[in-house]
Amino acid sequence: MPVDFRPLAREDFPVLRQWLAAPHVRAWWDGEPSDVERKYGPRADDPEPVRVFVIQLDGVPLGMIQCCRLDGRAVGIDYLIGDSDRVGQGLGTAAIAAFTRLVFDLYPDATTVTADPAPANHASRRALEKAGFRLSEVPAGANVIYVRHRALDDERPAPMALEIIQPDDLDTPKTYSHVIAATGNRLVFVAGQMSDDLDGTLIHPGDLAAQARQVFTNLGRALAAARARPDQVTRITIYVVGHRPEYLPVIEAARIELFGAHKPTDTLLGVQTLAAPGYLIEVDAIAVTD
Repeated sequence: MPVDFRPLAREDFPVLRQWLAAPHVRAWWDGEPSDVERKYGPRADDPEPVRVFVIQLDGVPLGMIQCCRLDGRAVGIDYLIGDSDRVGQGLGTAAIAAFTRLVFDLYPDATTVTADPAPANHASRRALEKAGFRLSEVPAGANVIYVRHRALDDERPAPMALEIIQPDDLDTPKTYSHVIAATGNRLVFVAGQMSDDLDGTLIHPGDLAAQARQVFTNLGRALAAARARPDQVTRITIYVVGHRPEYLPVIEAARIELFGAHKPTDTLLGVQTLAAPGYLIEVDAIAVTD
């Protein structure tokens, strides 16, 4: 996902007010849009102690992300995707992952990056988990604490060669690729993920859309545990009980939450049943890292 960052400028305040006024942001972001000048003016003029950046996709602003040194060697981050048309496309995960790498460059002595979303902000929590953060604390009556350690970033392999090939004589799919050629020395095989909680219990029975979101969330967690990123996945297989064409939109929406613009090759199979009654979808994956 080709997101990048530039420092916040006063010229960005009008669009920042619009973002802060959007319902999906106001539900979780403290402060009023009218406070932008007072709160962010000093931060735009002086990048210390809070450094604020605009998130861009192909040069188009779509959100804000900021960082600040905390006690010791920790740096805290906060973020929002302000453009409501771009929510749910995996951009939050891509921005968090890329910004974390930038933070470790900006603060060479930092050992951890932390974020503290509200417990009920499940979209933000999923984005953090997919970006390699791990739940650290659940304080009573307070926001939850997620942490990513520099060690994980230091151990991250150098970028591998992954070539997505579009044959001239085949159609161009919207959510998958016909061919991927990968050069790497480490293969990661992820078993079929289902709509399970941490105890292995079925959740969201009878709800294909909710199960699909949970399945791709679990797939992201499995990849992160193996130090693999979603954009390193070369192939997935999707199994759907009693598949019908009208199921495709909800399945594609769930996969985009994990993969964003990345399009692994895939096969979707309609099946009579999965491992146990009540499960409607299962997804396995192969990733190549170096």
